[in-house]
Amino acid sequence: MSNFYFYSAVIPLLITAICLWFFRPLSFKRIVRGLTINAIPLMFYMLFLYFLEMQEYVKSGWSFYTVLFFYILYLIIVGILNVIVRRVK
Repeated sequence: MSNFYFYSAVIPLLITAICLWFFRPLSFKRIVRGLTINAIPLMFYMLFLYFLEMQEYVKSGWSFYTVLFFYILYLIIVGILNVIVRRVK
């Protein structure tokens, strides 16, 4: 059961931290830009996790579906933040 949390929480947070570390956001606009670009590595991780679960290398149960659900929410929140950043200009 601990693998579930590792695959569905720890690795996506680590990917986000690495992406934001490379971006070094100092303003709200750059944070939103970094979070927008972070969607690409998260999508590839999600597809990789799906492949690993279908080939039964990873037997963590619902990890892929958990990451998918939170990825959809992540995209909605980042989309709203992008609209806010464009309106504030």
